[in-house]
Amino acid sequence: MTEKELIRSLQNKEKQGYEKLLKEYSQKVFNVIYKYCGDYNESEDLTLEVFTDVYRSIDTFREDSLLSTWIYRITVNKALEFLRKKNAKKRFAIFGKQDSEIDILSNIPDYADTPEMRFDKEVRKRILHFYLNKLPENQKKAIILSTFEDMSYSEISKVLKKSVPAVESLIHRGKENLKKKLIKFYKNNL
Repeated sequence: MTEKELIRSLQNKEKQGYEKLLKEYSQKVFNVIYKYCGDYNESEDLTLEVFTDVYRSIDTFREDSLLSTWIYRITVNKALEFLRKKNAKKRFAIFGKQDSEIDILSNIPDYADTPEMRFDKEVRKRILHFYLNKLPENQKKAIILSTFEDMSYSEISKVLKKSVPAVESLIHRGKENLKKKLIKFYKNNL
């Protein structure tokens, strides 16, 4: 089924189109959301919400971009909406924001061989994600889509609605900012 056929099938509310959509995009959507929120159950729920939104709004898809780009845009927006709501709740929580941000990362799976290796890898992963979450939002989005989702600059530019040079700049500045934060952390803690 070509992309145009898939779009027509979805617009006609055909079961086979929706099944094809889920088969092709469900894992990709889940992975993007998981990178943002770090919670397996929340990621599953948000993934379902993304596909519900796609199904409900497919008639508004203008086909001026690829279907995958449109789906990624919905996915990133859904993840950011979740994080905004979660952060709003945190502002009223008794505990500090830093502790709760670290807790978000506690469910990330790890498959190292020894308990020591798993622990070390988990600590490094938490530190990286903690400082990734401290980056400006557009830098964070660009790095996640580039590094974790292996998207090209042109694909990212469509998702973020930015030019390719702007995406390159976001990724470069984001990596530089992340590098500075990590160097400072390790200098202060080792």
